[in-house]
Amino acid sequence: MAEKREVAAIARLRRTTPKRAAQPFAEKAPRSPVITAYDEAHFAIYLRLLDAKSKAASEEAMLDIILDAAPAMNRETARRALLSHLKRAVWMSDEGYRGLLGKKPRTGQRRK
Repeated sequence: MAEKREVAAIARLRRTTPKRAAQPFAEKAPRSPVITAYDEAHFAIYLRLLDAKSKAASEEAMLDIILDAAPAMNRETARRALLSHLKRAVWMSDEGYRGLLGKKPRTGQRRK
């Protein structure tokens, strides 16, 4: 059953994910307490990562589909980039969005 869900999630991601990101993909996402220009350029990638995570897509599926934006990266570097960007995407959904609303992100409080 879980395997069928993952296959379905991969198919959905392939239909909705462009082959290349609009901006170059860094090995590490920003760690700034505010939204950066890099974050703004990669909102779509962050949303796709969150969507893939919510649909229980495997790490391999996210690497193949979403991080196709960084074809020159070796697999281990791409895996670290994925984890870094996924962490940033979660921060954006928990705190970073507040910057878009003109509010300061809360500090010291993180979702586990």
